[in-house]
Amino acid sequence: ATLRLSSPGVHEVTFPRPVFSDDDRELQQKTLRATENAQPALGASSLALLHILEHLGVKAAAVAGHSFGEVMALRAAGALSDEATLRVAHLRGSLMAEAARSTRGAMLAVAAEIGRVEAEVARAGLRVTVANHNAPDQVVLSGAADAVDDAERTLHAAGLTVKRLDVATAFHSEIVAGACAPFAAALAGVPFGAPSLPVYANATAAPYAGDPAA
Repeated sequence: ATLRLSSPGVHEVTFPRPVFSDDDRELQQKTLRATENAQPALGASSLALLHILEHLGVKAAAVAGHSFGEVMALRAAGALSDEATLRVAHLRGSLMAEAARSTRGAMLAVAAEIGRVEAEVARAGLRVTVANHNAPDQVVLSGAADAVDDAERTLHAAGLTVKRLDVATAFHSEIVAGACAPFAAALAGVPFGAPSLPVYANATAAPYAGDPAA
């Protein structure tokens, strides 16, 4: 079972009340990891930390965020208000959770250069996607849980260090791609401003356009 977040209970999920059994603690963790809960929780906690930095007078020259962190980077640059940031977090989480509802997804970190990982994936015909190229020697693969199981066994046998990630689904893969169109449509109703400083995008490693519509 997984508890579903009902507004305004973000604080109850992020900082749950004490429980006294391992099963209850695991349920709380599973509830927090659920995509529709995790992203609003990330948004609220990140926004709180950002307010502390702003209160202390910390000023950035540029900002960037990883995956959902791009939303927070846009807020840090003034392109989104606090209210719009939390709205986007809720929309993104709920739409991705709905898109992934029918397929159990998983993710796998691989400590190797991306060329080696892609070659091994192609050689073995693994049905996974390179979801994140995090560093010169770290790649994250994403896909249906059974496909990630195959990748874990195959890459380990090939001598690569692999680690299964404790995530709710296969982010950055076709499993959540169904969220793209409804999310884009929903964003049309979210007010964006021009960023006051460069916001570097994950996909291009270049700053977002300064025009709010773009």
